[in-house]
Parts: sequence; structure tokens; C-alpha cells
Amino acid sequence: MIRLAALKNSSGFLVNNNCVIGVKFIKVVTTKAKTTSEKLFVKNTSTLPEAKSAYTWCIVDFFGMKNPGYSPEFTAGGYKWSIRLDKEENHISLYLKKMINDLPEDYAILVEFTLSIKNQEGRKHLKTTGRTQFSNNVRIWGWENVVSMEDIQDSSNGYLIKTKCCIEAEVKIVGSSRMK
Repeated sequence: MIRLAALKNSSGFLVNNNCVIGVKFIKVVTTKAKTTSEKLFVKNTSTLPEAKSAYTWCIVDFFGMKNPGYSPEFTAGGYKWSIRLDKEENHISLYLKKMINDLPEDYAILVEFTLSIKNQEGRKHLKTTGRTQFSNNVRIWGWENVVSMEDIQDSSNGYLIKTKCCIEAEVKIVGSSRMK
């Protein structure tokens, strides 16, 4: 175990605020477990994009939108995505959806993402941030009860101007995993 202070003061371990750690497997033993599963996500710095991709979906007629509503497809990290918005009686829910089953079998990508309801007057946006894995079996993830309909309609929040509401997705692929 290396202490953080020692890591920061040493030469070569920490470069541009990054540290690469290698693992050498000497012996791998597999056992069957009843319900527990672990997945290792490995970031390959040569193949994964570093920057977050951002996409903003402006809904011109928030109240006239179908429920659930889906944004147009957008590309982030080499994959196609869509934002899903569910309008419930008292609240809205937001989700990020991976659009195409284009991953190999038993493969997953680890994604950090933020879904924001934009304050159109330039003040504080309402943000939800998370990290989860997407695979061909798990293509949608997000949050229920993100904000009340009352808060959406409160003009002092700036989320709804006339009938226009803007939702932003920031997506970053941070790892991948193959389970066999």
C-alpha cells in the first residue's frame, strides 16, 4: 500500500494527475457463487475518449410532448444515446438510454453521466450525476422523481420558459468489461 502523500511526492508515479496501476495474475481460481457477481472495468487509455460529450435537447412544447418523451439520438463516446423524460402527475423522471444493441455478448461499458434540467435564465441548473454499466441487457438507467411538476412550472427556477424546457446529457465512457 502506498500512501497518497508518498505517491504525490514521488517521481514517475503520478503524471498529469494520473496514475496507471498494473496487475499481474499469478494464479486465478474460480468458484461458483449463489448470487454475488463482481465485474472489473479496465480503462484502456488508447481507445477510450477522455472528454465528456454533451448534448442538449430543447423541448419546444413541454406540455404537448408524448409521454414518455425521447430526445433525438446523439453520439457520445462512440455510441448512440437518447434522453428519456417521463412526465408523471406530480414529478418528472430522467433516463439515459443506449439506443443500439451493438456490444459484443458478455461485454459492458462503464459510463459516468449527468442529466441536467437547464435553467434557461443562466442560473443554477438541476443536475443528477451517476456512474453505471450499460450492456445489451441493461440499456437504460436514470432517476425517478428528479423534480416536482410544481418546481418545473415555477418561473423563478427558469426550467420552463413559456413551454420550452431544455435537458442536457453529459456522457463519458470510463471503462469496459468482458465477462466470460
